[in-house]
Amino acid sequence: DEFNDLDGRVSLRSFLSYLQAMANEKQALDTAQPSPTESVKLLTIHGAKGLEYDVVIIPGMDAKTFPSIKKRDVWIRHMQAVPFSLRGDAQDFPAISTWEGNGGGEAFDEQMKELSLAEERRLGYVAVTRAKKQVFMSGSVWGLTQTTPRKPSAFLEEAREVADVLTHVWVDQPDDKERNPWITEAASVQWPVVLDSPRDRARREVANDVRIAADMAGSTSMDLLDIPVDTYPVNVQQWVRDARLLIEEARIQHAPVREVPIPDSLSASAIVRLTHDRQGFARDLLRPMPRPPARAASRGTDFHAWVEARFGQRALINRDELLGASDDDFVVADDKLKELQDAFEAGPYADRQPYAIEAPIQIVLGGRVIVGRIDAVYQDDDGTFDLIDWKTGTKPADREQLAVYRIAWAKMHGIDPDRVKVGFYYVLDQRLDRPDVSDLTAESIEQLLTD
Repeated sequence: DEFNDLDGRVSLRSFLSYLQAMANEKQALDTAQPSPTESVKLLTIHGAKGLEYDVVIIPGMDAKTFPSIKKRDVWIRHMQAVPFSLRGDAQDFPAISTWEGNGGGEAFDEQMKELSLAEERRLGYVAVTRAKKQVFMSGSVWGLTQTTPRKPSAFLEEAREVADVLTHVWVDQPDDKERNPWITEAASVQWPVVLDSPRDRARREVANDVRIAADMAGSTSMDLLDIPVDTYPVNVQQWVRDARLLIEEARIQHAPVREVPIPDSLSASAIVRLTHDRQGFARDLLRPMPRPPARAASRGTDFHAWVEARFGQRALINRDELLGASDDDFVVADDKLKELQDAFEAGPYADRQPYAIEAPIQIVLGGRVIVGRIDAVYQDDDGTFDLIDWKTGTKPADREQLAVYRIAWAKMHGIDPDRVKVGFYYVLDQRLDRPDVSDLTAESIEQLLTD
């Protein structure tokens, strides 16, 4: 749950990029929240990779801006840059042909320029192909401060030559000596202000229409909100609609009690939180706060990875699901990993081959998607499944998590829940706890989600 890609579209590439960003920042990142569907999204081209929209607008397509002329740091001039020969993709980069004179360096610079242009072209391809239906590209001759005119991007000129591309506006290129009108042409205003302009007259007409509507209803100004919208003059009706929406929004914001809708997708650990602390769960939804930074080498993560490797299975792991909802006393301590491993080796599951490790679940309950991962699944000789959740801490865990696993596994495999056993295994204590979850049925979980 800590990672959400833009608009909830999660991919392996975006998840790996997220992990790389966490490593670079040396701390956990703020939780990303999906943005509303009906909105304008402002993205970098790199941030838009993997996404698609009906309409895409690409501004700033000026020469020297896109494609960019900014030079990358190269090892022959910047000591902090890694030599190309030491990189895993060394074959993609040019090499110095000769160290005698300037010829080798000049040829190297020219090859690097071609490489950068090719990378910018690939980036331009990414930007254009984000559009499902329409893509708009634009550049500008003048900005607010520059003294010489900009030239159009080579990419923009190439796009203009494509038969299916419509050119809406294309101005003639000014002479290089022409001055920027934003700088040379000072803005002027009239003083005193003329109060009889067309705009002023329009304002007075609208104000008069509002007064007429109020007189028709015989109401005070506050009662105007209760008057049917079609009672107002046509040019006032949209204002009334907007005002009512703003007032309703303010009422909700300042209400003493806020109604927080349950998300359409929940993890198994979120079900536990919803069961035991609905108010806290609602507060976190209403105002998500970043989580405290977590060290990369955490005991729980290392233990789960070790168990996977031990049984020869590997899977992508959601870190929240690994830690579990109830491991509040989880302590990051590398020196205790060996203690956990030794305890597991001495326990009953050391020589038992699991049916599945980190088994994903996904079911719909109460109109909401419930997702999670089961640490280990075993199958008895009689066909009964045994779902086990490893606990690296010592604090008693909440049974609702196991109940969700039991319901999901039974539904996903088309078997009776009575043929699914569940339990918490406390690794350090070598203790198996099997709480009674028979009363936590799919119907009771759905009731929890709909109350």
